[in-house]
Amino acid sequence: MSESKRNKQIHVVPSEDGWKVVRPNAERASGVYGKKNEALKRATGLAKKDGTSVINHRKDGRITSVKSYEKKK
Repeated sequence: MSESKRNKQIHVVPSEDGWKVVRPNAERASGVYGKKNEALKRATGLAKKDGTSVINHRKDGRITSVKSYEKKK
């Protein structure tokens, strides 16, 4: 996978405040949510818009799933 595609991936990761939606090399999170399913919903919407992947992490930080989306037309 190219570096530019990797930087567009969207990660759902645990945080002190709940769950963050983040992209690699971003200065801040796209959002912080109290529930993981809320963060996944936001991440999925962004991934569909951008045609990229959502990387879902567990509370311990390990990856549980990766789902790729086609760019919305």
